[in-house]
Amino acid sequence: MANASPKVATAIATVFSLHRFVALSFGVILFAFPEELNEAMAPSKVMVFEEKFSLQSWGPFIIAVAMIVHFARNFDSQAQRSIAWAMFVCFTLESALYGHTLANFDPNVDPTYKTGVLATGSVFIGLFILYGAALAVDYRDA
Repeated sequence: MANASPKVATAIATVFSLHRFVALSFGVILFAFPEELNEAMAPSKVMVFEEKFSLQSWGPFIIAVAMIVHFARNFDSQAQRSIAWAMFVCFTLESALYGHTLANFDPNVDPTYKTGVLATGSVFIGLFILYGAALAVDYRDA
C-alpha cells in the first residue's frame, strides 16, 4: 500500500484533533464529576458507590485515548491509518451497542436517561462516521 498523501494524513489527523477534545472532555467528566453526570442522565436515581467507582475508573482510560489520538496526529501515515482503523472498529461497536440499547429500552425507563443515552450514542455515531470517512479518503487516494 502506498504512503498516504499529505491531504489524506491531514484528514485522519483532523479527526484525531477533534477526537482528542471529545475524549478528554468525557474522561474528565467521568473521573471528576460522576455524580453530576448521573444527575444529568437519571435525576431520580441514587448512584451507589460501585457505580461511581465504575464511572470514575473509565475516566483515566478515556483520557489516555485522548492522549493517544493527540500524539497520533504527528505519526507517519501507516501508524495513523492503524490507529484510525482501531477507532473505527471501536465506534462501529459502540454505535451498534447504543442503537440496540435504544431500540430495546423498557418503556418504563426514565425519559431523561434515554435522552442521555441518545446523546452519548450520537457522539459515538459521529466518531464512527468521521473515522470511516477519513479512512475512505485514505484508501481512495492511496
